[in-house]
Amino acid sequence: MRLWRWQHCARRSRPIAKRSLEGAFDRLFLAGGWIAAALVFAMMALTVADVAGRYLFASPVPGAFELTQVLLALTIFAGLPLVSWRHGHVTITLTDRWFPPFLAGLRDRLLAAVCAVVAAVMAWRLWVLAGRQAEYGDRFEFIGLTHAAISTPMSVMAGLCALALALRAVLPRKP
Repeated sequence: MRLWRWQHCARRSRPIAKRSLEGAFDRLFLAGGWIAAALVFAMMALTVADVAGRYLFASPVPGAFELTQVLLALTIFAGLPLVSWRHGHVTITLTDRWFPPFLAGLRDRLLAAVCAVVAAVMAWRLWVLAGRQAEYGDRFEFIGLTHAAISTPMSVMAGLCALALALRAVLPRKP
C-alpha cells in the first residue's frame, strides 16, 4: 500500500495519550487547534468571496477588512495553547552554550514557567480590557460586533496558553 507524504508525517507525530490527565489536556488544546484551522478556513473563504465580489460583481463584502482582522486575532490566540503544549514555538539557541546538557531540562522548565506568568498576565489584562469594552459598548464600525466579544475569547485562550506553559514547566517532556 502506497502512503502519501502527509500520512508519513501524521504517523510520526506524537500520539494523543488516551487515558490520563495529560491526554485530557492534549485533547483540550487540540480543540483550540481545530478552532484555529476553522478560523483560517473562514478567512480564506472571506478573502475569496471579497475578491470575487469585487472583481466579478463590483460589490465587495462589506466589512471584510474588519472581519479579517478579527479572524486573524482569534486564529492566533486559538492556536497558542496547542503550540505551547506541543513545544511548537520557534526557538533559538542563544543560551545553549552556557548550559551543560544536563541542565537543559531545568532551563526549559524555568523558561516555560516565566512564559506561563507572562501569558497569565496577558490573559488577565485582556479580561480587564474586555470588561471595559463591554461597559463602554465599543463596537466595530462595519460589522457591528462588540470588541468585548473578541477580547473575551482571546483572554480565555491566553489563559489556556498559560495553563499549557505551566504544565510544560511541571510535567516531564515527552519526545
